[in-house]
Amino acid sequence: MESTVLIKRIKEAFKNERYMGDENIVYDNSPDNDDCAELKSYFIGKKWQDLEQSLIFNHKDELSFFSKKALKYYFPAFMIDVLKDVRASDTLADNLLFELVLPLEIDTILIKNEVKKYLLNDKTPKTDFEKILSYKHNNPEEKLNDFLEFVSLFNIEQRRIIYLFLNYLDMNFSEYFLDFKSPKTAIDRYWFLYK
Repeated sequence: MESTVLIKRIKEAFKNERYMGDENIVYDNSPDNDDCAELKSYFIGKKWQDLEQSLIFNHKDELSFFSKKALKYYFPAFMIDVLKDVRASDTLADNLLFELVLPLEIDTILIKNEVKKYLLNDKTPKTDFEKILSYKHNNPEEKLNDFLEFVSLFNIEQRRIIYLFLNYLDMNFSEYFLDFKSPKTAIDRYWFLYK
């Protein structure tokens, strides 16, 4: 699929998105959070269709300050920006992938649940598997829930478009990404569901 065709499909899939409101742009509206306040000042009242490339570029590394609803709302603009020129989008593509890869912490949860199923025999020393499996990952359930909460904001057609976006990046720019945060990793860990 050509990038121009994919851009048209993104615009179509997200055309009816409603602006989430000025108070839902950032995750923290308190006056103490300067980073959120600054980002909010640039995006307040802006429709995703009207974002200028310079605005996207200047805030490409601040996606974590958006609320989940705002990140979802502006996601089509971010995908389109990447599709227009992956290399010129700089770290935006990596930052989008960070949001789209099912957290590795799910592996910890799965292992922990599997280990709990088996009783250890008397010859095995007492081991606290909870402690072993969670020492590297603080709040793995929270990271998983955050991911699922975010992706659930997209409707089925939008999720299919995200799959196509990831597939396009994988087919055309796979060498540009690190293995653990690559389009293929995102597809293999979750987005294959929308093939």
